[in-house]
Amino acid sequence: MNMVPATANHSLQSKPLFRGQFEIIRRLGRGGFGTAYLANDTKTSSRQPCVIKQIRYRAPNSALKNKTSVALEQERSQRRFQKEARIMARLGRHAQLPCLLDHFTENDQHYLVQEHIPGHTLSHELHHNGPQSEAQVKAFLADMIPVIRHVHRHNLLHLDIKPSNIIRRSDNKQIVLIDFGAVRQYLKQAPADADRCSGTVGFSPAEQLAGKPMPASDLYALGVTCLYLLTGSSPIDFATSPRGQNLRWQESVQVSPHFARILSKMLAPEAKHRYQSVEELERAMALENHYH
Repeated sequence: MNMVPATANHSLQSKPLFRGQFEIIRRLGRGGFGTAYLANDTKTSSRQPCVIKQIRYRAPNSALKNKTSVALEQERSQRRFQKEARIMARLGRHAQLPCLLDHFTENDQHYLVQEHIPGHTLSHELHHNGPQSEAQVKAFLADMIPVIRHVHRHNLLHLDIKPSNIIRRSDNKQIVLIDFGAVRQYLKQAPADADRCSGTVGFSPAEQLAGKPMPASDLYALGVTCLYLLTGSSPIDFATSPRGQNLRWQESVQVSPHFARILSKMLAPEAKHRYQSVEELERAMALENHYH
């Protein structure tokens, strides 16, 4: 049984159980890496809410679509899917990451089943509550450091940190990082023929788009997210380069000199001028009481 296509007009609730187990409630969203659905797992006693992600991999451009090329594309997609599932399993259980519950392939379609995080994204918060204060953004930054440290200690890079990929739990207000569709293993020496990385325009630094991401790339995106929370404006509004970097933001933000220094270093156009690790960022934040 295939998932309900995004263009379907009829109610999802009227569909039979997916795989005889999952009751599809509604579509949560659709992006470059596929479509996410909210569902209930009917095989658990509590009908556990979960998120089913139908993964869509971009096939390489090819004018020739014969049986051989289709088979190769399917094999390539299967390898990527298994790799993504292994990465999620490798990250294990962490309070600020959605737990991987299951993964499977059905009718040549790939699916990840993850824990459902009740709450709202930071994009939703900003839309309803407006820009945040410096104190709120500092608290957000402190909350994000542990989960980014966890990801980086597994030698992985998230590469798509942005407000729509960060949820604040409704029960304990804890920050949770979601959507690992762009995750990549960190290689200090990227191969010469490295693929260009995925990312979000305005949130992704130049080295990431060039296929040479590093821990400082995630810290750049984290800095852009802080800027977005402070201003409510898209980073594109501050960009002075055609690819969304070189942000000119200083005149639009009123923050303390110490926090301005931190943001400036996180948002440096060249990776070598940024914090090289989340530990460096954490130490810089801890120095505020000693800043003169």
